[in-house]
Amino acid sequence: IYDCGAFTISISLISWKTILQDTMDLSTTEAKYKALVEVVKEGIWFKGLISNLGVPQEKVIIFATV
Repeated sequence: IYDCGAFTISISLISWKTILQDTMDLSTTEAKYKALVEVVKEGIWFKGLISNLGVPQEKVIIFATV
């Protein structure tokens, strides 16, 4: 299972990544949950970074397929 994520501002792609998970999960649901947690953590980090650059964001929208 891979962790995947892409982040955009408006219509511009600012970051993306795909990495192989380093742990073995008991189910695909568990693997997908872990991947979603990683994407949410990165989204929160990006929100803070953009705010520190003087472009405050009210919310982060995450689209996920499970």
